[in-house]
Amino acid sequence: MPSLVGAYVFTAESQINAAGLTVGIESWDSWGLPWGTVVGQTPEAGAMVAPGTAVFLYVANGQG
Repeated sequence: MPSLVGAYVFTAESQINAAGLTVGIESWDSWGLPWGTVVGQTPEAGAMVAPGTAVFLYVANGQG
């Protein structure tokens, strides 16, 4: 699993889909980061995942 933190949500989503994984997105207060910036992910970077695994992206909502 690569690190997707700091990527734009649609770019990260494309990478996940291309790897044969599924995507879940959750909005998070952004602490000053622009809307759409990935601020966290599960599983974490470096984790080994099987095809079809759900990857959850925590995405800045422009508030906070």
